[in-house]
Amino acid sequence: MLKRNKFLIIFLALLITCMSVAVAADVNDSTATVTTDISTTAGDVNMADVQKVTNAEDNNKLVKDNNKITKNNNIKSDEQPITISSESEFDDMFSSISTNTYQIKSDYSGKVIKINTDITKSSNSYIINVPINLTSDNNNTINLNTINGYNLPTSNPTYIEFNNGASNSNISYLHFHNTQVFTTTATNVTFDHINVTVDNQGVGKSTGVFSMRNGVINTTVKNSYFNVTENTGCSIIVITLGENCTIENNTIIGQGTVGNLVYLNMWGATTNSNGITQNKGNLIKDNTITGPSTPSSICMAIAVGGPNNQIINNTINYAGTGINNNWAGTYDPLTNTTDDYYNITYNGNAFINNTLNNGATFTASQRSFVAGNYITGTATIAKNSTVTNNTFLSTVKLNGYTNFVQNLVTGLLNVSGSYNNVSLNNMADITIPSTSSNNNVSNNNFNNLDIYSDDNVITYNNYTGDISEHGALDNTILNNNYVSALANINSNSKNLKTEPQIIEITSENKDTYIKVQDDTEISPNSNVPGGSTVIFKENLKDLFPNAKILYSGNILHKNNTVYISTAPGVVIKDVRVWMYNGAISLANATLEYTAKYEDDLYAIVTEVAKKPYSYVIDNITLNYHKETGEFGGAMFIGNNYSFTLKNSIINSYIPASQVNWDGTGDSPSNLPIAYTIYMPSNSKNVVISNNTINTYELTNDASPNPTIFAIANQGNDNTITGNNLTLNGQHWMYNVVSQYTHNTTITNNIITTNSTNYSAGVYLSGANMYDNVIDGNIINTMAGYDKERDETTGSPEYVSYGVVFENRAYMGGDHSYGEGNFVRNTISNNTLLGSAYNIYGVEIFGADGSIVENNNVNISGNTTLGLGAIGANTSFNNNTISIDGLREAGSTVDYLGAGTTGILILRSSDSTATNNTITSTFNGVTVQISKNSVVENNNLTSTEEYTIKIKNSNNTNVTNNYLVAKELKGDSSVLDTNGNDNIIENNLPLAPKEYSLKVDTTEFTVATKATISASLYLGEDVASDINKGKVVFKVNG
Repeated sequence: MLKRNKFLIIFLALLITCMSVAVAADVNDSTATVTTDISTTAGDVNMADVQKVTNAEDNNKLVKDNNKITKNNNIKSDEQPITISSESEFDDMFSSISTNTYQIKSDYSGKVIKINTDITKSSNSYIINVPINLTSDNNNTINLNTINGYNLPTSNPTYIEFNNGASNSNISYLHFHNTQVFTTTATNVTFDHINVTVDNQGVGKSTGVFSMRNGVINTTVKNSYFNVTENTGCSIIVITLGENCTIENNTIIGQGTVGNLVYLNMWGATTNSNGITQNKGNLIKDNTITGPSTPSSICMAIAVGGPNNQIINNTINYAGTGINNNWAGTYDPLTNTTDDYYNITYNGNAFINNTLNNGATFTASQRSFVAGNYITGTATIAKNSTVTNNTFLSTVKLNGYTNFVQNLVTGLLNVSGSYNNVSLNNMADITIPSTSSNNNVSNNNFNNLDIYSDDNVITYNNYTGDISEHGALDNTILNNNYVSALANINSNSKNLKTEPQIIEITSENKDTYIKVQDDTEISPNSNVPGGSTVIFKENLKDLFPNAKILYSGNILHKNNTVYISTAPGVVIKDVRVWMYNGAISLANATLEYTAKYEDDLYAIVTEVAKKPYSYVIDNITLNYHKETGEFGGAMFIGNNYSFTLKNSIINSYIPASQVNWDGTGDSPSNLPIAYTIYMPSNSKNVVISNNTINTYELTNDASPNPTIFAIANQGNDNTITGNNLTLNGQHWMYNVVSQYTHNTTITNNIITTNSTNYSAGVYLSGANMYDNVIDGNIINTMAGYDKERDETTGSPEYVSYGVVFENRAYMGGDHSYGEGNFVRNTISNNTLLGSAYNIYGVEIFGADGSIVENNNVNISGNTTLGLGAIGANTSFNNNTISIDGLREAGSTVDYLGAGTTGILILRSSDSTATNNTITSTFNGVTVQISKNSVVENNNLTSTEEYTIKIKNSNNTNVTNNYLVAKELKGDSSVLDTNGNDNIIENNLPLAPKEYSLKVDTTEFTVATKATISASLYLGEDVASDINKGKVVFKVNG
């Protein structure tokens, strides 16, 4: 439509200028008439021809500026593609710059070039140093007969290279055979639907067959096919010093003697003008990778060197090394603990939902996040990693400091390092060798366990075989492990199972089993053997009227804890249970606690001193009331080793108060005075599972922002799973808060927060927060929804948040990657519901490498934001979002603003929104003050004017989406204001094509006879097969 208007304007200008013109006939007045045959109407167009033309134009880059669609400056809108039909025409495109080396002529900058003939050379190299769209109608082949690698002092160093000048190029539908392909120091180069094959030739020596190197940024290889056979052991797809590159949805096959199939490489890395020093922020996703039938030590399916890369949903068919770190001489990245160059290189990658078949092995580098993978070969996990929800069919080795939770292991788990947390797994056999210590193995199901080292905790596991103790095992706790089959006893091991005793406490025997100290402290005495269950048959206050604290005393039972229970109808009332310096746990008990005393504001406290002890609370009911202004709550979990709360009901009635942000008040820093459960920074390996926890705002302190945190977590490696969590109040209500933590897992909970002023479901806040996972939860948040609220009065805005990532090191403005080390956190498979005046499904404030995928968001309000982020490398993938907002924008104190959109990318870099389905009353996606964003393969429906808005953003790629707004569709439904180098193309549905007329004649002499030629267009293409009809020209009225 815009093209037709442009031609109409030209035509009118021409007619106004002419006073007397003859058009294809003699005229003697100011009116001219022309006739031509036209038989094809718009409804008669051959759609195959239309599709062919559309495909030919696919590589045109569309940019909207000042609300108009125009061509990118590098692509001239009024030129047809250049078609190369012979090798001589191919040669004419290049100029010689040295012996056998040719560079494309500058005249081809910004052109669409179709290589529609096969090109075969034997000794030439070609350099592309201008932006082009290089394609082929017939998938024609370029064969440069590469025998040796890049810049080698031997014959035939042949290659094609896209260098920095070729930034913003697109290469598609070409076949590169026995040809070295380079991309060097370039930005925003895309290879799509290409075919790369090598047969029995040394293509890729020293660099790799398809090599992206020397500081490439945002290079993409997608939807392509690679098949390399016997290339003397060279790697196939290689990135060397690349940032934010993508290798997606490719088929990659290596046969015979080949190198690594996908390789993030650090060998031969050199300085570059882009200043890239590592492979960082790259995405390897949705590829099918097949290795040689005979495994080779020089061939890995995926080799990774660099930090913060994501390897997601790849399928590997190979009997050798499936995923591994890349080589770096004799350096071993799995055991090195020094802060040298390579330690940084191997830090922190994510391996998610990959399938490794045929016994392919797996090795994760330090600080990795490993989730949802299916691994048939052996696996090695480096230090400080999080490993969850994986299936391992062979031996798994943990090298230390790793959170290993909710996995299935059918082989042997070798806990070879120290300070591992192994919880909630189903496993075959476990071994803890003599070289490891300070490991926690709790709440697992397994067959057999062999332990050879000191200072470990093995507790609350179910097993079918045997637990065998080898050696003295000083300071090792083995207790409360339950056998579900007859044990195997051998002469080399010690069987540790003990038959528990049940001791019922009554007024008659209480003095036999209970010690009273200072009239207020009671505890089991030495007559209670380890492993026993103590059941109070009468109310505790009836037995001990002055009791304030029930604790474990100095009875240290190495191999089994003592359980405290109550008989039905019996209550432990207003007595704190203090799990301190000994093994005491709660099971099948009822507690009531009203906080009255300054020093007794907690109902349950767990603390550890002197030795590592593990605690459990199972199947209790706790009713807790607190009205005082001192710091305290229902449960304080301070434990450096292991604690489990499960199958319990907690009802907590507590006051709201100002948060102590500066750390000078009565409560610890960053907390209000009351909570239901608090895990301080020294808590570790806490598991809260299958509980019902209800928190109610009882009173408030009349401060400006009275607040409640229902569950407050400041410890690492803690898990909250399978709970029903409800928080009701009137003021600032936060249900689950995790501050300054890593390896926190919040999964499969039902989380409901209902307030008037402010409600939040899950809130992660702080710095140095990484590898936290929020997965599979149902989160429902509600706040006030006054449609008639006057925003100018300063009254509370009534706001609600489903999930929040808040980087407290980021202070607003331009965000810098790595600021605050808030990285690699995941929000996945959640259902987010709610309503409020201003509502946010997910808000990310200053985080990097966040993964937001497979969520279902259905929220409504005055302004309604589905998923929003300020950060770098945020991935919004495969989410289903339904947004019902009354207004497109509103007022708020929130830095992301108040607005209605499905996805907001704000002040961000290198973020992606892919494969999402969004229904919105306003925009589907908004990109604002950002760079290098990708919005691709989404299905967006808007009931207003636009589906996507791009504001003050650069290098945004909006392609291959299905976009339907109120009236506009496809590309025309995308609004780009004040942007540069944005690409808007190939979005469906296509606008209907209309006929228009373009006057080709631009020169004539006034008052003389002239012949004017014109072309009839269908859309942007010259109409064909037109032989009948009439066109009438009128000149000067």
